[in-house]
Formats: sequence, structure tokens, C-alpha cells
Amino acid sequence: MGRTILVVDGSAAVQGIIGRTLMENGFRTVEATNAAQAIRSLETEIPHLVLLEMTTRATDFLDAVRSNPDRTHLPVIVLADEKTVVHARQLQSSGVIVKDGHLADHLIDIIGPLFAVRETVEDAPRSMLF
Repeated sequence: MGRTILVVDGSAAVQGIIGRTLMENGFRTVEATNAAQAIRSLETEIPHLVLLEMTTRATDFLDAVRSNPDRTHLPVIVLADEKTVVHARQLQSSGVIVKDGHLADHLIDIIGPLFAVRETVEDAPRSMLF
């Protein structure tokens, strides 16, 4: 299977949409329902990318990632709705995707090229994704 993406979202419906879309396009997904669970999952596996729901605890996850030298390279894209997109853009993340009715349609268009860059250089570090 392809690259691993950690999907952190409290909504089973959103996780299902994202997970199905990613798997249909060759990605492997790991799911977490909140920031604390996502932080624990990083102890056993470091994904290639994290899609993180914008919640009040999103900053906890980002702080945990950025404070660990082994994880500072980890790209984190925040999933925000229209109400939280302004705050999400202020976080130190790799980017923001707006969760709307077209999320599945645009997800691969947004993240696919990030991995295509990586595939052009066989041993390139993950930090080259962004």
C-alpha cells in the first residue's frame, strides 16, 4: 500500500469520506478521533502526512509534534470549517483544507501533488513535500 496518512477527526462520517477517498487513491490511513489519541498513535507509527481537524485541542497536537525533534518534519494539514478557517490559518501547520461539501472531490487534487514531488527523487526527505 502507499503512503500513510493519519486522519484526526471526531466525525465518523468525515473520517469515512476521507478514508475512502484516500484508500481509493492508493493511500493507507490511520484514524484517530481526537488530538490525544493522535499523539499516542505517533508513538507506534509516524505517518507521511496528518490531516488534523480544527478543534480547541489541535494546538496541543501541533505543539507535541513541533516539540519532538523526530517529528518536526511531519507535515500537518488542518481541516477547518468556514467558522474556524481564519483561526486555522494562524496555526503553524503545513496548510489548511476547508471541510465543505466538496472535500472528497478536492482532497486528492490538494494532497496528491505533494507526494508526486517526493516520488521524483527516490531518497528525498519528507520535508521536501512542502
